[in-house]
Amino acid sequence: MKRRFVIGGVVVTWAFVMACGSSSESGKDTRGLDEGRVDASNEGGPSPDASGPGDASSPDGSSPSDAAIPDTSPPDASRGVLTPSNLPANICDTPGTKDFAGGQLPVQCDAVIPQNGGPDICLFKFANVSGDISASDPNEVIAVVATNSMQLGSYWVPQALRAFGESNPKPALGGYCGGGGAGHGTAAAGSSGGVAYGSETASPLLPGASGAYALSVEGSGGESSYGGPGASAVQFVSCGTLSITGSITADGSDGYNGGTPGARGGGGGGSGGTILIEALRVSATASSVLRANGGNGGGGLGYSGGAGGTATSPPGPATCGEDQPGTYPPYTTGGGGGGAVGRIRINVAQGTQPELLGSMSPAPSIGTVKTH
Repeated sequence: MKRRFVIGGVVVTWAFVMACGSSSESGKDTRGLDEGRVDASNEGGPSPDASGPGDASSPDGSSPSDAAIPDTSPPDASRGVLTPSNLPANICDTPGTKDFAGGQLPVQCDAVIPQNGGPDICLFKFANVSGDISASDPNEVIAVVATNSMQLGSYWVPQALRAFGESNPKPALGGYCGGGGAGHGTAAAGSSGGVAYGSETASPLLPGASGAYALSVEGSGGESSYGGPGASAVQFVSCGTLSITGSITADGSDGYNGGTPGARGGGGGGSGGTILIEALRVSATASSVLRANGGNGGGGLGYSGGAGGTATSPPGPATCGEDQPGTYPPYTTGGGGGGAVGRIRINVAQGTQPELLGSMSPAPSIGTVKTH
């Protein structure tokens, strides 16, 4: 059947094909989290099927009825057990021990997953996840795993308070004008803008970057106008199905305004973060929003900041001008550059497409989730 989604106000229609499969679970690895540590040493191996004929709970050797034992296996298990990006391959091989019905995530991670080329991931593993979610630490890159199903409401990806620069070889540049905007999914505009970094696959999982600040005039005693922080990153994994009904936003923050005699240029906008969605099946309702836009540049005295990047428009550049020519040194001013968009990635089972009816900015890249 036909499905559609909206990217920056444009309705896109595509054919949606959903393949059906059996509920066989052979080939699962039975290992998972162990006292807060994740065993990633095995890609998965065969294990006995305890629900087959001869089960001790059935006197005549037949299998118990479906009414007696609920089926907790992931849908379409015949496709294989889901292998998530960035996380241990066997995370779906054992069920979560508790449900999470929304609210603030725990302060303590279930495990900390190192990344090559990116910050550590704070991992939370549950059986089922539902409702609105909030983070407890704005500086952390977070992954939430549901071994059965996930029904997401809203989640706001906080701005990272620490600037991210390890994977950005050319960060945004500041000066006595407006500060450059931060790059991420695309480069920011102008010679002072930051370059694009990271991967379309969202592996490694990277947050946005901070915009550059506008320097105060030497000797004036003024303050600098700081750039806006970039948004952090989040990964949602369901070993079965995943549905989205609310808004998941990872927007970069606006740069600070100038205007004082010592800091008349505006700071650059921060870039959008990363949203990674992985499940055998993914759907998003018409009211849902996935967004990772760039922050606006801060305004300088007499100058507007550049707009942040979106799905339909690139980030605006930083500007520069003299507010009081003829004085020495001349007070310089300008608007900060807008931050670039971040990244949205959705991985689903081979042979399917996600059912996306909501608003998306930037346009998500679609891939195939790995299985074993």
